[in-house]
Amino acid sequence: MRKILSASVFGLLFSAAVFGQNQTDRTPMSSTVPDTARFEIIPANVKGWNSALTLRLDKYTGRIFQIKGCPQKTFVGTGLCWTEMTILDLPRNSSDGVPRYQIFVSGDGKHIFLINIINGQTWQHGVEAADRWTPLLDTVVLPQSFEIVR
Repeated sequence: MRKILSASVFGLLFSAAVFGQNQTDRTPMSSTVPDTARFEIIPANVKGWNSALTLRLDKYTGRIFQIKGCPQKTFVGTGLCWTEMTILDLPRNSSDGVPRYQIFVSGDGKHIFLINIINGQTWQHGVEAADRWTPLLDTVVLPQSFEIVR
């Protein structure tokens, strides 16, 4: 009798724990790719991030594409297309097989950055327009002991 009672209590506790899990708060899933992979998809369901924004980054050239509805409806496929986004002052790098760019999403999802991991040049998404990346300016901070001589 004790075994049956223990098993039923354990079963109820386990089923309540499983039932109580929040299914909408899932971690984005993707396959594992080597660091030298050219393309990366940044999923839209990052907590706190604009859920309508799914990006594909060309890590060699810095070009970014957003998934949107295709302008022409076809009978084959999902009706979605990759549309290139505007990145102001993006240098035209040759595709030399070296990953140069990375996208960073802040923990709260409010800031999305593209960074050139070689020279540090950075762009922010959505400052001027929702489909545009704007360069961030670097400021030079002089050490306190530095004096300008005239």
